[in-house]
This record gives sequence, C-alpha cells and structure tokens, in this order.
Amino acid sequence: MNAEHMTEWRERTPGTGAHTCFSPVVPLRGSEALRAAEMVRSRSAQYGFDYLGVFLAGRRYMNHIVELLWDGADARQTTAIRELFHALIEDAAGEGYGEYRTHLAFMDLVAEKFDFNDHALLRLQQTVKDALDPNGILAPGKSGIWPKHLRDGRQA
Repeated sequence: MNAEHMTEWRERTPGTGAHTCFSPVVPLRGSEALRAAEMVRSRSAQYGFDYLGVFLAGRRYMNHIVELLWDGADARQTTAIRELFHALIEDAAGEGYGEYRTHLAFMDLVAEKFDFNDHALLRLQQTVKDALDPNGILAPGKSGIWPKHLRDGRQA
C-alpha cells in the first residue's frame, strides 16, 4: 500500500479513515528533532493517538511532518483530534516552533502564534492584502490573513 491509500486502513467501515498533518519547523539539530518528536509523541498518546512523524532536513531547518490519522466516522475521535491539534500548535509555539503549513481550521491560531514585535508579520501581510485586494476577494482568511472588512476581532 502506498501513501495515497493511508486512510484506507479501516476495514470495518471503509472510506471513513481521515488524516491531517501537523508540520512545525524546528532547528536543524538532532537534539531538537528528539525534543520535537517526544513533544508530539507524548501529546498524541495523551489524546489516544499514535505518533507517525518524519523529518525533512533543509539547509538550516527541519520540517517535522506528523500525520494524524483517525476514524472520521467516530465523533469522539474527530473531537479529540481537533483538541490534539490545538494543543500541538500551543506546545510548538511554546518551544519556538512555527507551523509552515496547516489545516484551514487552524490557520487563524497558527497566524496568531507568529507574535514577534506585536504581530509585525501579520500587520505587514494585512497591509499588503489591503493594498492588492481591497475588496477581499482572493482567498479571504487564508493563512490567517483576513481582508479589512472581515477582521472584526480576528486580529491577534
């Protein structure tokens, strides 16, 4: 079985396997990889899920790609995976790790974690968004960047 079929593990109810990725960026050091893996492994176990992660090394960083797999037909697992994902984002931010990609449902939370200098990055992105897309037509809210008329309380 190859990777594109990884959600087909469900025999009892075929077609209900679900997945998403948690993908923080960590410094390119073995000690950081071990720390990041243990952080995700222990938090996943706390919520009743297995750890399935790999590291992709760049020149100065590693992408820690973690596949979260669950039964999409099970409401308890679906709720638990959302809670786990939220906790992982908080944990990673606490360690200084930022997500390089995330599920649409968590884009606002991830954007909020890039909080250096009173969210300077988000303010820059919003300025560019307002200048290039003043009506907010192109991908409103993508990566936590909302057009001016939809920001009401969304800003960190």
